[in-house]
Amino acid sequence: MKKLFISFFILLIVIFAAGVLALAYIGVVPGLSALFVKQVDLGIRPDPVQVAKINDDLGHDVELSEDDKPYSGMPEYEGSVDVSGSYSDQEVTSVLDSWSKNWALTPFYNVQVKIHADGTAEASGMLKVETAISLAKELGYSDQQIESAAKYATFINGDLPVYMMGTASVSSNQVSAGVSNLRIGTVAVPADITGRVVSAVEDAVSRRMQQVSSLDIQHMDLIGGKMNLSGTIPQLERGK
Repeated sequence: MKKLFISFFILLIVIFAAGVLALAYIGVVPGLSALFVKQVDLGIRPDPVQVAKINDDLGHDVELSEDDKPYSGMPEYEGSVDVSGSYSDQEVTSVLDSWSKNWALTPFYNVQVKIHADGTAEASGMLKVETAISLAKELGYSDQQIESAAKYATFINGDLPVYMMGTASVSSNQVSAGVSNLRIGTVAVPADITGRVVSAVEDAVSRRMQQVSSLDIQHMDLIGGKMNLSGTIPQLERGK
């Protein structure tokens, strides 16, 4: 159920997008290609059946395009449903995979999420740089910020593998994130820059959450190897 995981999904999106902004600091090598850098395999595979079951259980509806092609813009939302439950890393992975196939503005694909019993999580995926920049416009970043990141896209041949490890939680719509390991391609982002990225993430997540009607995340954590979530989410999700 895609909006079930909206807070975690947004966190991933913005971390990946913020990774593009971090390229200005770490010095991307011209000609870097995904052909020479493979995505980290966390061993978690998406299952569309799980997505359908979660949607049915929660009464969440998704209106897809008739031609089976992703919608070009951001989704719009109607209604609301209450949600309270715990979900496995495969369920989270399945939802994110479904999202990437339904909405063209999703800046990542082949996402895998692995949640550990100690409350930390790993995530890996392929970043579509140009799409991430387009998403930044939707999130309200300034032209100057976007241009600063966009100029580095000309140095990249294809999409980039991204990996991160850290923590994420939400309390009364207030997002808290901690990233202990962030890699873009084969480049490990330095800790001081990662800290700046996390600060940008928390701000951007708050912006996006305010754009989603009926979204009220009272609590979300990753304790016990699952994503535990309670709050209110939109009942209907569809293309504009």
